[in-house]
Amino acid sequence: MPVWSATDPAAANLAFNVVNGDVFRWKKLWRQIAEYFGIPAAPYPGEARPLAETLADIGPEWDRIVARYGLRPNSIAAIAPWWHVDADLGRTQECLTDMSRSRELGFLDYQKTATAMTRLFDRLRRERIIP
Repeated sequence: MPVWSATDPAAANLAFNVVNGDVFRWKKLWRQIAEYFGIPAAPYPGEARPLAETLADIGPEWDRIVARYGLRPNSIAAIAPWWHVDADLGRTQECLTDMSRSRELGFLDYQKTATAMTRLFDRLRRERIIP
């Protein structure tokens, strides 16, 4: 979308949602992500638990994971800024994005979010960023 919105005259001077184009629920996607990594999905604890607090001291454990799996020596803060994850996932209301404007103006690309996630994880594994 960024290339299209920057080069197509129909997109000039307009703002767009930049999303995959599908509708998904995190509740289902978490199970799919857990399955990808071969781990059980943790149940929802019934209330938000900010990762910035929960994982504040995870750095040494991540360093052990990096060493065990021969990963590139990135700090966990560099690859998973918890404040950003909390901002994206810590919403108290459901967030639906609308691609109608983009579609009406000719941007018709689409990708399934679960597929996009697994492709990203595959790439991060190839690049030795995650185990």
